[in-house]
Amino acid sequence: ADVRNPYVYAHTGNDCLLLVEKVRSLLLVLPEKDDAMVAIAAPSSDYWPLPWYLRKCRNLGCWNSVAEIPPEVKPQILISAAADGERAAALMGSDAEIGFFGVRPGVLVQLFAVRKEK
Repeated sequence: ADVRNPYVYAHTGNDCLLLVEKVRSLLLVLPEKDDAMVAIAAPSSDYWPLPWYLRKCRNLGCWNSVAEIPPEVKPQILISAAADGERAAALMGSDAEIGFFGVRPGVLVQLFAVRKEK
């Protein structure tokens, strides 16, 4: 149970649940609603348990980084690792940023919504 141990178990933080609720509320107002593409782009060790909490999303994809999202995938909602925020902003538009959320201690993600028109 030493903080230097990279495999120490850490509970999901309340902020993660706020992120899930924010995504659910965004899905209610998007024109695509249930068919909106929700993308998670963060190392798999960082984004868990988001796929579980968002499992009812019909169109959910997970990648290890924003760069791995295929060009044909057009997410309306993107959850990215905070360190990948610049790429996420380039994909979604800096005006699409909603904010930062902590998944668990030391794991920060960024939420974007509504894809930038090109």
